[in-house]
Amino acid sequence: MGYCWFNCSHYWNRQHYSTRYDFDNCVALCVSCHTLDRDNWEADRKGEYRAFMIKRLGKKGFKDLEIKHNQRVKRRDAIIEFMELLKVGKQNK
Repeated sequence: MGYCWFNCSHYWNRQHYSTRYDFDNCVALCVSCHTLDRDNWEADRKGEYRAFMIKRLGKKGFKDLEIKHNQRVKRRDAIIEFMELLKVGKQNK
């Protein structure tokens, strides 16, 4: 039996802390789809990948994520916000 390794793909570049830790911005992709090759699925942010994200989030959700992506957030603040989300998730179990 073979194994498939997954990577976390960030639709909006992970260098932007406003959306780096946002679950809506993260998608699990197999290693070959996540490579930095110009011909891979992930590299096409205006084609299939964008269509997938709109289908996944809805037009409003995608637009909201895009707006959030364009906001400036300090790394420390983004990590604190993410830690709070994790706390809420644990409480809801």
